[in-house]
Amino acid sequence: MTEQDKFRFQLGDEESEPPAIDEALQRRVHKLSQRMSFLTLMLPCLIALVIYVAYRDISLRVAQTQYSELQSVDRLAADLKLKTDAMLARVTELETAVGAKLDEVSKSVPALQEGPPTRRTRSNSRIRRPASMPRWPSCPGTCMVSRGSCRA
Repeated sequence: MTEQDKFRFQLGDEESEPPAIDEALQRRVHKLSQRMSFLTLMLPCLIALVIYVAYRDISLRVAQTQYSELQSVDRLAADLKLKTDAMLARVTELETAVGAKLDEVSKSVPALQEGPPTRRTRSNSRIRRPASMPRWPSCPGTCMVSRGSCRA
């Protein structure tokens, strides 16, 4: 047969049945298409499930963080209240102490307004050295310096 004869249709020739290998191949292709259609349906569902679980996990973590921050703010507010109360108690104590001192000072003010007692002082007269103190050679004898140089 020549090449042209090979592709000609003849009425008397019967075509042979396809071999069994083609049927096995068709069955495998059919199973594979069923698996692919199953995956194409299930894959978006699995992706959606993973996204939902991740969203729930993140939202729970955010809620826990907000709750712990709220607790820390409450703790800080309680500490601030305790310190404020302690400070107010201390201020009250200081006010009473200052009030008592003020009463004492106000009682002594009239006594001070009367004037201080007068004293006679010997600021212009020189202080004489006692006779029992030794004299230094350079000392004129009128100072009380026992050591060092005399300034008189």
